[in-house]
Amino acid sequence: MRPRIVIVGGGVTGLTAAYTLDKEGDCEVTLLEAAPHLGGKVGTAQIPWHDSTLVVEQGADSLFTRKPWAIDLAEELGLGDQLVEPQAKEFSMLIGGKLHRVPGGLVTLTYSEPDAVNEADFLTDAAKKAVTDEPTVPAGNGSDESIASFFRRRFGEEFSRVVAEPLLAGTHGGSPETLSMKALYPAYFDLEREFGSLAGGMVARKRQRTEDPVEPRGKRRNTFLSFKNGMGTLVETLVGRLGKTRVELDTFVESIDPVEGGLKVTAADGRKWIADDVILATPAYHAARIVQSAAPEASERLHAIKHVSGAIVTLAYPANAVPGGLSGTGFLVPYHEKFPVTGGTWSSNKWPGRAPSDTILVRLFLGRFGSVDVDTASEESMIEIGKRAFEQLFVPKESPIFETTHRWRRALPQYEVGHLERLDGIVAALTPLRGLHLAGTSYRGVGIPDCVRQGRDVAQSVLRKSSINHE
Repeated sequence: MRPRIVIVGGGVTGLTAAYTLDKEGDCEVTLLEAAPHLGGKVGTAQIPWHDSTLVVEQGADSLFTRKPWAIDLAEELGLGDQLVEPQAKEFSMLIGGKLHRVPGGLVTLTYSEPDAVNEADFLTDAAKKAVTDEPTVPAGNGSDESIASFFRRRFGEEFSRVVAEPLLAGTHGGSPETLSMKALYPAYFDLEREFGSLAGGMVARKRQRTEDPVEPRGKRRNTFLSFKNGMGTLVETLVGRLGKTRVELDTFVESIDPVEGGLKVTAADGRKWIADDVILATPAYHAARIVQSAAPEASERLHAIKHVSGAIVTLAYPANAVPGGLSGTGFLVPYHEKFPVTGGTWSSNKWPGRAPSDTILVRLFLGRFGSVDVDTASEESMIEIGKRAFEQLFVPKESPIFETTHRWRRALPQYEVGHLERLDGIVAALTPLRGLHLAGTSYRGVGIPDCVRQGRDVAQSVLRKSSINHE
């Protein structure tokens, strides 16, 4: 018999797993998705706009090339010619109510470009000295610690607070005081552990001419790439390649239980599937509910992985409404700043073809511990918050000519200190469900490249197991 594989969850992780099984194996694959569409939080709306189009991202707007797995997949899918580089690169930090340009050399947080420290007009002399002294700071003991703890220890409180914490913790919507350095940024964590400092590690790696963990692998690329027609291109292409996979939308999975011959997957409408292996590519809180009856200890541990919500407000203005236009790719807001949004992206500046030349398209981000409660706020109120934030920065001469919002409830997993050890406990507690595999943003990487990697890895693991069992 052909191995029977059920995938629960049709986001990027589940889609990549299905694509890999479809392409590389001889399996009977069924993909179950609770929503009426595939792709999860990744999608692009093409908004007809006069004689042109507004390209509005509903979630992530780019691929991080220093983690090469999504780019590798895109090229495998024949999408290499659809990849586009940003038109602008530098961003700003909101400090003291004003936007300050962040020199490009600061973004690596390793200081292979020391001149960038002196160009940062928002850092005090004492903070600059702390940054340049980083190679002399003793290394930590190798234990997991928070993002804030790691960077304060290595670069001082001021630099950590105004640069590192918003840059590394901001995209996760959580607190830099609790988010795990080891789980979220292992490349930096390992540089210190191996070489004693980040700056020293970068120099040593370059001298050794080995692969740099915080630089693109292989051909040097821009740090971020997107698709000509938006991130939805990746999802649409993956879906189009599922020639043998059976896809069931609007299918809410209630439980997974062990049965003779494998695992039984039961949906809310009573339908059932028997599988040799199940790939559970859902957020941890859904996985907790699904495995509760068969593996209660694992369920409890899965529930303990926190998730927070976020929202994106997208606005369009006539270009002449903002005198002088916008510069760079957008801005971030440090945690101590009192501001109604956590950051923004100037989409029409950052990517080609996102809006006609007479239109400015911007995205503003809401949702962070202690800020706007995006779970309860109305869409109208979130749009007003976004408009107010933009108006504080630029005082546009006109109101927006387009406005929309995308809310993502419990979309941002919080990898708190000790996260990797917690995952080990979850895997151990899932022994009653042999053949069940966890993958997705709640576990071992939150970005699209990490989702692609997890989807590939779990699919290939299942194929290896099936090959062994059928020999």
